[in-house]
Amino acid sequence: MLCWLWQRCASALRHRMRQQMWYKKGRDLDRNGFYEEAVKAYDRAIELEPSNATFYISKASGLNMLAILTNNQSKFNESLQAIDKALEIDPKNPRAWELKGNALSQMKRFNESLEAYESGIQNIGLHKGELSQTEELSGLWLGKGAVLSLWAGSIKDGQVWSLKADALKALGKSAEAQAAYARAKGLGYNG
Repeated sequence: MLCWLWQRCASALRHRMRQQMWYKKGRDLDRNGFYEEAVKAYDRAIELEPSNATFYISKASGLNMLAILTNNQSKFNESLQAIDKALEIDPKNPRAWELKGNALSQMKRFNESLEAYESGIQNIGLHKGELSQTEELSGLWLGKGAVLSLWAGSIKDGQVWSLKADALKALGKSAEAQAAYARAKGLGYNG
């Protein structure tokens, strides 16, 4: 009996270690700009633990980056599917709401984007995540402000992306900042 229990525990531990290995590999690939490979690593982690919202959120982030860098609409759609799955698992997750707002804003679905950012803002105090409340709020308010600026047409699209990139860089999100700078440049903004 004890041997069976030990084997079961060891098997569960190996399974957990494989999940974490694929997740960590995805994070490392993400940080180094290898977004396609990162998404594949997150998919492997998801195969091992399909009820982990963090894996779906990370996948969505990588897909958002791919969509921005390649201007590929289908990647935004894939990202939204991953985000919706994360929100199905963890409906109060502010990071998932922020990513949803980002993807919807990229797709020029501004009303829905604003609703997503607002849902994230409303859930800040109700969720315990890896980021501090200040970091979570910064990203959500930044995204919401960018959408309002784009929607109102008060500043050029490229300038909004440049401002967003500056803020992301200040928050230490260098990969996301790099993509936002690329988007600003792609829109003809060189400020």
